[in-house]
Amino acid sequence: MKRYDGSEWWPNHGQKMFAAIGKAMEGKRLVPETLKNLPDGFGTILPSNQFTVRHVSGKEVGHRKGHYIINVDGPLAGQWKFFSGELEKLARAAWLRTLN
Repeated sequence: MKRYDGSEWWPNHGQKMFAAIGKAMEGKRLVPETLKNLPDGFGTILPSNQFTVRHVSGKEVGHRKGHYIINVDGPLAGQWKFFSGELEKLARAAWLRTLN
């Protein structure tokens, strides 16, 4: 998996994705249950796009660690994979920037 250090270099839509996850974390650690707190539906986080995040356990893929997959379907389509600690760091930083 590629490392994505620092959320500030991501374009605006990337910042919105991370901030939504950071808000859903409610100041806690990122765990698979956090995903239940994300707004669901087309255009709720990114206008004209469907944003989804899912957790893949390490057992599912035969690894020690699991990871998270972010999917965006629409004009800004893309898919990114993150280890939990990486995504948590990016999400918390992006969310804190929205509070300032």
